[in-house]
Amino acid sequence: MEVVGNTIKFKITSPYGARESFRTHPHTGMDVNFPSGTGIHSVHSGVVEKVVNYGDENLGKGIFVKGENGETTIYGHMRDISISEGQRVSEGTMIGHSGSTGHSTGPHLHFAEKNAEGNFVDPTHHFEQLTAMSANSVTDQSNWFLDSVNSFSDYIINKEVEFIFKPIGIGIKNMAIDLFWYIQTNIPEIMGSITLLAAALIILGFRIPKVTSIYGVSLIIAAFWRSAT
Repeated sequence: MEVVGNTIKFKITSPYGARESFRTHPHTGMDVNFPSGTGIHSVHSGVVEKVVNYGDENLGKGIFVKGENGETTIYGHMRDISISEGQRVSEGTMIGHSGSTGHSTGPHLHFAEKNAEGNFVDPTHHFEQLTAMSANSVTDQSNWFLDSVNSFSDYIINKEVEFIFKPIGIGIKNMAIDLFWYIQTNIPEIMGSITLLAAALIILGFRIPKVTSIYGVSLIIAAFWRSAT
């Protein structure tokens, strides 16, 4: 898939009749590189002849729509199916979303066609119609994906706050409380240490006003604290 201007362009990754090494017989349809979740629409009016809901079969989840002219179109490897057997559909009816169910190497749509006699025929003539109807739903799916990513990012950020920053905050708070109680219970020792440090600085010739000011203020606070308790 590529975007040219505002138009989404899809590619056929395996054409009708292809003989890749992993195939036991020529490809009976064409594979289109629809991303998972792309809306799939019926290319013609008709009746849903068969719905395959077993994701582990070769086709995966698939739909068979029999048209009014007798041809049958087949949609395979779908992620989900939104219609049921016997239901009448019109051209353009949403029938489900593309996926990678069944024997698939990655997300894509397997699209095949049988004629009124029940023989596989080249379905390439439906390519433009099929992809044109799905282009808008890819845009919607992309927006949904971006919204999902944003929601997930918000969730992760909230969890980071809860599991990382919140414990850090609690730890800092507990450390501050412990430090407060340590200072309160060891004021005499702390003030004695400050006194000895100040005396040593004075003896060494440090006559910095800030040192003596801090020492004086600390002594006053300590004295007031002790008298208050």
